[in-house]
Amino acid sequence: MSILELISSVLTVFFVLGAAHQKTGSWPVGIAGTLLAIPPYLEAGLVAEALLQAVYAVLGAWGWFAWRADRVNQSFGAEIPQWMTSVERFKALVLFALLWMVSGWVFWSSSVLPVLDTALLSAGLVATGLEAKRKMEAWPLWFVANALSSFVAVQREMWAFAILYLVLTVLSGYSYTKWSRSRNSATAETH
Repeated sequence: MSILELISSVLTVFFVLGAAHQKTGSWPVGIAGTLLAIPPYLEAGLVAEALLQAVYAVLGAWGWFAWRADRVNQSFGAEIPQWMTSVERFKALVLFALLWMVSGWVFWSSSVLPVLDTALLSAGLVATGLEAKRKMEAWPLWFVANALSSFVAVQREMWAFAILYLVLTVLSGYSYTKWSRSRNSATAETH
């Protein structure tokens, strides 16, 4: 276990807890955590996972700015988590499939677990976008992705990340519950 793996794990837990409570300031913490995770993933031969961490940092900046803009528009209900429409779900599924195919083609020979590594890359990108848009479906997707990421981390003997992803699996359920309550209380106030 490297010190970067450990620090990244701690920062990531703080980010998810902050995101569960819809704290805008949690995004920079998440960005730092993802950037620190890149070297350990490269050392373990998980190239797509390392790339995913870099993309998380970029998406984290987008999420941070989107949530900050939501604060300005809060009187219009921008901060209330919403369910996706059927069309949005279909688009997310198509995006996942396209990302998985393209990343699988790009990383097939450079990853030690290409199918799972690229599926997690694709799921993580879609889940981060959904989280930034405050879509409820982000958390069930994170639940599955985190559980599978824990398995991959164990396979590569990345113990801090294995524990991190188990914790994140539980926190995905917690975050879903928090967002559901937030949504329900906001809905009750408008009726």
